Amino acid sequence: MNEQPLVSVILPVYNGEQWLARSLGSLQAQTYQNFECLMVNDGSTDDSRTVCAALAEKDPRFRLLDKENGGVSSARNAALAQLRGEWFTFCDQDDAMDPHSLEYAVTMQTAHPDRLVMWGYTRDAADFAAAAAKPLEFELTDGDSMLRRHPCGSIFVTIWNKLFNTAAVRAAGLRFDETLGKRDNLGEDKLFMEQYLAARWPDTPVPMAYAATPRYFHYPDNRTSITRTATQRLELTLPDPEPGYAAFILAEYRAARAEMPARLTDIPPLESIAFVRHYTRCFAFALWCAEKLQEGRPVELTNGPELAELLDWWQANRIFNPYYLPLRRRMFGFAARLYQWDELKQAPFFRFCQLFRLLLPGWKANAGE
Repeated sequence: MNEQPLVSVILPVYNGEQWLARSLGSLQAQTYQNFECLMVNDGSTDDSRTVCAALAEKDPRFRLLDKENGGVSSARNAALAQLRGEWFTFCDQDDAMDPHSLEYAVTMQTAHPDRLVMWGYTRDAADFAAAAAKPLEFELTDGDSMLRRHPCGSIFVTIWNKLFNTAAVRAAGLRFDETLGKRDNLGEDKLFMEQYLAARWPDTPVPMAYAATPRYFHYPDNRTSITRTATQRLELTLPDPEPGYAAFILAEYRAARAEMPARLTDIPPLESIAFVRHYTRCFAFALWCAEKLQEGRPVELTNGPELAELLDWWQANRIFNPYYLPLRRRMFGFAARLYQWDELKQAPFFRFCQLFRLLLPGWKANAGE
């Protein structure tokens, strides 16, 4: 009888045929053998299902779940209902795991069953390749200490570099919110993490076992999100404009920044980009809300240091963002329109992205490139 705990890996799949060889190959190469991979085919229209079915037929560790297209949260929820592992983690269809990822994660978790196990990730292919030769090294710490070291809080947003306890998730009835992802495509991940941490460690700082070596490769040109369902992609829908949203998001931003270093640019780009990207788009949404509700231009936002700080971050790191040029040039009406095109995934948004890239030669697509 195998005494090693079974680990489940949840891998949502939607039209990812060209990337699946990387993600599935990295799982097949795991040095830890007692795992299952739940490949959730979320209504793919390419040959993704064929790739997954062929692997499931050859390797019993890989299970194929078929469902109608419902988005990434729906796909993950389908897997949560059927996984068999004592512990589970996630992998995106266009990412990869280091061969030792599961082995070292289980080693840490077995030694410290009451701690949150987390490991590093990278968008740099060379760093990821070099990590494979490094032995396991980890530290015992807590969530408060980690947040001081990673002040943007993204350590408690990403879900594919952590182990989750299945019994705890089921006891708390946790699921991903399938309605999120409108303004922040990490919203459902962040909420799931918050609920999981609150369920397991409600009254104390989260005890952690953390291995900094990057054992997960997050593909830097990730354009294969299944966050939106096929229906959402076809229907032209917009969120309801929210009255007074500019004041609300400014207050939220200031509260978040109060817990961070004095200068946002002092935080490494890989750790701060999710925060900066989120609030840049939220500020554009605030402009759109004010325009739709005829509230007038939110001067406190457009003239304030918060927007200037975000724009300075993009410029200092030379990372492309479609809202940068309209906001920098104070084309606030255009930024609001750009948000609407972005939300509806309409052609003008992509055309202007191409134009802005030409106007910002040499700017990177992502942090870590």
